[in-house]
Order: sequence, then C-alpha cells, then structure tokens
Amino acid sequence: MNMIRIGGILLGLLLISSCAGTGKITTGPVTDTAYFDGKIELLAQELVSNSSKPLRRAAVLGFTNPDGRTSQLGKYLSTKFSIISTKNRLFIVPSAGQVLEAMKSEGINYRGSLDKEQAVKLGKALKVDGFVVGVLSDLQKGSDIDLMVKIIETKNGNMASAANISIHRSKSVSTLMQLF
Repeated sequence: MNMIRIGGILLGLLLISSCAGTGKITTGPVTDTAYFDGKIELLAQELVSNSSKPLRRAAVLGFTNPDGRTSQLGKYLSTKFSIISTKNRLFIVPSAGQVLEAMKSEGINYRGSLDKEQAVKLGKALKVDGFVVGVLSDLQKGSDIDLMVKIIETKNGNMASAANISIHRSKSVSTLMQLF
C-alpha cells in the first residue's frame, strides 16, 4: 500500500471512532452542566489546597472579564462555584443577594477588584474571612477561555490562594461570553 492510502484509512478510522454511535463528529468536550461541574470542582479544590490559610466563610464575587464587566458566563461560573463550594463544604458562602446588599450599603461598586479598604469594609459587613474573585480571559478568538480565580483575605487585602482552568470554547460558551 502506498502512504496516501494508509493515511486515508487511518483518517477514516479516526472519524468512525469519533462518531461512535452518535452519527456526528465531535471536535471537543461537550460543554454541558456536567462539564462545568467537573471543571469548577477541580478549580475549587485546587484553590482551597493552595490556600495559605483555611477559610471558614468566603463570599464569591462575580467572575468578570479583564475590563471588570460581567458576562453571562462569568455570572454562571461564579454561581456554580458558590454551589459547589457549599456542596463540598469547602467554606460557608453568603448568598449573592447578601453580597449585593452589603456592597450597596458600603458604597462599593465592584468591577473585578477590591482595594484593601473595600476588602476590610465588605468583609466586616458580610462576616467573611475572604473573597473568591475570578477573571475570564478571552485571549484569542478560537482558543479556549482562561478562568483565573484567587482568594483575597478580608483583614489585609492580600492574595491567599490562586488557581486557574481552561474552558473549551464551544458555541454555547462563546454565546455566554456576551456581556449583560
């Protein structure tokens, strides 16, 4: 057999195996709830294990784009992070409503970062040890989305932990990257 024919046979086998009973070709992971649960669970576990100090209570702030604005994906992933952190008993998480109410009462307009003064004021209002903040970076159209998350201590504004994951860019992920 010549090399072209062998290459064609191998390509055909690859296509057949990737279709495996579905009748369609898959190009990457399916970005459904189970996909995001797995990604966020790994991220949360890594963030907690990297932490210099264990947290008892932590507020999860909306995951933003680098410019401080929140996309639908950022809102979805920060909510998912809160749920998984609570479910796995990593720390106690105040509700998003409590966080928004405290920000409003303290006059804090969160745009992706907190200075030391804001961290201390908001930490006292929410009675939390730290904040989980995240940034979704869309570095290049067509590539994966990078989610970088860190824990900020409320008493001094220092970063206590950091972790990141890569999210497969599917059609649904691209749609969710749109801003509110």
